[in-house]
Amino acid sequence: MLETVFQFKPEDERSSARRDRAPFGHLALVGNALPRKCGLATFTSDDADALRQRYPTMTVDHYAMDDGSGIEYPPDIRTINADDFFIDLYETALRPDEMLTAIRVPASTPETRTGFAELARRHGDYAIVGLAATARAKGKGLADVRLAFFGVGNTPLRARKAEEALASGDVDAAIGALDLAPHDDIQATGPEKKHLAGVLLRRVAGQLMEPRA
Repeated sequence: MLETVFQFKPEDERSSARRDRAPFGHLALVGNALPRKCGLATFTSDDADALRQRYPTMTVDHYAMDDGSGIEYPPDIRTINADDFFIDLYETALRPDEMLTAIRVPASTPETRTGFAELARRHGDYAIVGLAATARAKGKGLADVRLAFFGVGNTPLRARKAEEALASGDVDAAIGALDLAPHDDIQATGPEKKHLAGVLLRRVAGQLMEPRA
């Protein structure tokens, strides 16, 4: 992306003023950042430093997606919590002059459990309701349960009360704790969507709790 954005046309080489002029007044890089030890963090941090040196008049913001790892970033690095990223339908926390280039997903471990299910009228259609879930196996139960529903609101929604109930091992209580209030749309009514959310939760709970060899 940066190669494309900062390419100069042949005629620009004739003018040092053109060559030194910043292509943007304000640019944001969103991804990882040092001191996190990974290639993306090094690449993005180096890019930010190089752009600030090359174009002193251009403001370069460097955002690091916050994965709750406790990394202490330098003062010029700002973090965006994933829970705060989605604002409304087709609207995120990014400003018009910002671009998302990467996300941070915690690495899986032998204890990681994942589940996914969706309901659609036909294969390939937009889902009426969907659920993506992760958890960590803890003995015969689950911990760190995360349930993210889609199709039941203008943004992806975490069902936090249901997460707590499912962590205790009670699937029925988790379904009863779903505090979703989906609106009617052309596919289903709000009450139908909430019922389907419970159906998906039961299916995904089975995936999360399935014994592993």
